[in-house]
Amino acid sequence: MTIQAIYLSLAATAIALLYTVSLGHAPIYLSHDEVFFGIHAGAIAATGRDLNGNVFPLYFHILDRYGSAGPASPVYWAQPIHIYSQALFVRIFSLSEAVIRFPTALVGLINIILMYFVGRTLFESKRLGLIAAGLLALTPAHFFHSRLAADPLFPLAFVLAWLLCLITYDRQNRPWQLFLATLFLGVGLYAYVGALFMMPIYLLCTGGLLLARRDPPKRFALAAIGFVVCLLPLVAWLLSHPNAYVDQAHRYRLYDPERVGFLRGLLGLFGYTSLTERSSIYWNAFNASMLFFSGDSSLLNATRKAGVFLLPIAIFLPVGINHIINHQPTRGNLIVLLGLATAPLGAVAAGELFLPRELLIVPFAILIATLGVNWFLSARRRIWQTAGVALLVLVPMQFAYFAYDYFTAYRIRSSTWFEGNLRGALEEVIAGEGSTPGRMTYLSEDIPWIDAYWRFYLMKHGRTQLLANTVHFQAARFNVQSVPRGALIVDKSGESALETLAQSGELHQRSVVAEPNQTPSFVIYERR
Repeated sequence: MTIQAIYLSLAATAIALLYTVSLGHAPIYLSHDEVFFGIHAGAIAATGRDLNGNVFPLYFHILDRYGSAGPASPVYWAQPIHIYSQALFVRIFSLSEAVIRFPTALVGLINIILMYFVGRTLFESKRLGLIAAGLLALTPAHFFHSRLAADPLFPLAFVLAWLLCLITYDRQNRPWQLFLATLFLGVGLYAYVGALFMMPIYLLCTGGLLLARRDPPKRFALAAIGFVVCLLPLVAWLLSHPNAYVDQAHRYRLYDPERVGFLRGLLGLFGYTSLTERSSIYWNAFNASMLFFSGDSSLLNATRKAGVFLLPIAIFLPVGINHIINHQPTRGNLIVLLGLATAPLGAVAAGELFLPRELLIVPFAILIATLGVNWFLSARRRIWQTAGVALLVLVPMQFAYFAYDYFTAYRIRSSTWFEGNLRGALEEVIAGEGSTPGRMTYLSEDIPWIDAYWRFYLMKHGRTQLLANTVHFQAARFNVQSVPRGALIVDKSGESALETLAQSGELHQRSVVAEPNQTPSFVIYERR
């Protein structure tokens, strides 16, 4: 084995460890979406049915069983690929925070491998393929979302696979490569809700490539078949679940389907007011502050200590764009540039900008930035070569700072964004239940998503039978006289109604559950 191969092996091992180490504790807790996906995955792994009793459903209806809108109020319909991938690993290893996050980390590593092959094929250079893969691996947004048990990262794998097949088809002209390209797009429809809008756009890009090549009509038909064959299950499912479309239209504020029909609603999206709002969203998607300095405003989606990309990409990216437009406007490069330009359209369609909805900007920007790197390294003047090397050296240096913060301070400052230390409170209750069989548990509905979290930790510890001994209550209407002695009660810290009962002696404050910075989050009481 050569020295170069040894270095590459060590780098690959380091990246794999970086993406998978301490998944159960960084981020510090599970977000409510992760919990929703996890409990459905756990149910599928155990019984083949989701929590609503459906056998291997195509989509999962996420319900907030004790939410502000009332019992069993709908939240959204979840895409299936990531939940079934979680169910596979839960079936093998049992339910835990790390297990449900592992499939996403695996997809992140697959993306890096795919990026190498896309870069090598597109630029006809192993070196540029390695640079593209390395830049993607060290992209803060890609790393961050690879460690969440959620689905925004999944479409990247299908888009990269499509791009690889499409570029290979353009070079080798083999029909099966074209079919495989659009097949990946079709399967990607089930990866993330935004993919329902973005994958057809990439299908149109495929058609544009075929037009540029002046391919015969049968190639267009072949491309359409690859996509449509995957679309058919979705069409059949929508026909059998007509309310699903209404739910999604409400959730993403496309229009009010109960007041106007589909055509009027669609035309309304192209009205003056709608276009004004959505054009603002589109331009903000390329905001330099978000892309290169602060990232998403939510600590659920970013650490706020780095942008979507590291700072050197702010130099490499415009240089790469200029190189494509003025020097190398090949079909493959133009497809990548078009991908960058259209990446925010999923967020534009949803009418709201936040990072997960435009995460597809990452692979296209990295590929273009790789061209920028190549321009610097291939420049005739030594000063530009030196500048390119310096910027490349800055990439791992800035990422090291970002990663250190991610695994340390970010965990503490983001704890309340991840619903606080519910894990500590509920696992303490579960341990207490074990010491007193048959003990009742009372959970405050003032704690957001409490039913889902309770189910998750009961599944994790194999104690789902305790659901039969669980009562949900509202703190303002809590009747202590109806609570049996010995029962455990979980409430948010600072709720005066239960604190008053504890001061009067009717409840015993068993423990206070705090965040890492010692801020109290939840209180566990015991009925005396």
